[in-house]
Amino acid sequence: MVMEFYPTIQYGGNESNWWVPTLTCLANMVVATGSDHVKSWKLKDGLTEPSEYSGFVVGTRAEAN
Repeated sequence: MVMEFYPTIQYGGNESNWWVPTLTCLANMVVATGSDHVKSWKLKDGLTEPSEYSGFVVGTRAEAN
C-alpha cells in the first residue's frame, strides 16, 4: 500500500493531483472508515503509465442495531 505525493503537474499534467493512492491503499482507507464490505476494480488492465491508472472503490457498512 502506498500513496505518493506529486506537488506540481507530475501526475497526469494535473496540478490538483497531489496525493495519489494505489487501488489497494484506497481500498484500505475505505476499510478504515468502518466499511464492512469493500470492492475495488481497475477501469482498464495493461496500462503502463501511472498517470493513466484509474479505478473505483466502493465500501458498504452494515446497519447498526
